[in-house]
Amino acid sequence: MIKINDYFHLYKEAKLNSTKPFKARGSKITRCHRCFLKDSLCICEYRKTLETNANFLILMHSNEILKPSNTGKLIVDLFPKTKCFKWDRKKPGTELLNELNNDKIRPVIIFPNQYLSEPNREIDSSEIQSLNYEKFLFIILDGSWYEARKMFRSSEYLKKFPVLSLNSIHISEYRLRSSDNKTHLSTAEVAANILKEFGEGSNAKKLFQWFELFNSHYMNGKKNIDTKNDHLISKILTN
Repeated sequence: MIKINDYFHLYKEAKLNSTKPFKARGSKITRCHRCFLKDSLCICEYRKTLETNANFLILMHSNEILKPSNTGKLIVDLFPKTKCFKWDRKKPGTELLNELNNDKIRPVIIFPNQYLSEPNREIDSSEIQSLNYEKFLFIILDGSWYEARKMFRSSEYLKKFPVLSLNSIHISEYRLRSSDNKTHLSTAEVAANILKEFGEGSNAKKLFQWFELFNSHYMNGKKNIDTKNDHLISKILTN
């Protein structure tokens, strides 16, 4: 049975409101309704629920929600308290605004500083650590890099929040989509780097491993290879 979390609420809503079927590459593959991998490569039985002190909010572009290659859902897989909302440029929902305006937690946007035109908005990770990172809400913009830049630039309701850059912490291992910049991280990699940066090395490692397994099995599905990656599965089961 699929546990209904924030991501699946978005997915179900997007599916109901979709006016045309998904036609991208891989649309003919019969997929698991939970991990969205090819049925024979399903990884659901290996999923673990973990505790974290990090507060994640994933703001998803509408084009991203139904993509089976999306990695934002991997964060929700392991950390169910993660919040997910559909991005809207002009009309953010009431629930999203309530999260952003909660005076008990401080929102900070995760985004590369190379796209930041207001340097005074940038906050250093040491400053977050000194103020207790558990009191921060890490906002991750989930979309293609073109979409994420648009979300960052055009959302007036986000412009009052500081920005934390994770440039050069990690070279992306995401192989399901291409980018001209190898430091452009997938959504799951961003969250894993945040965990690592703020002392949750074990959770970071487990999220990286979950991401690697998803990545590997997705690629196998595209190549019509039904072999599971026993090496990665073994690492997940023993950690």
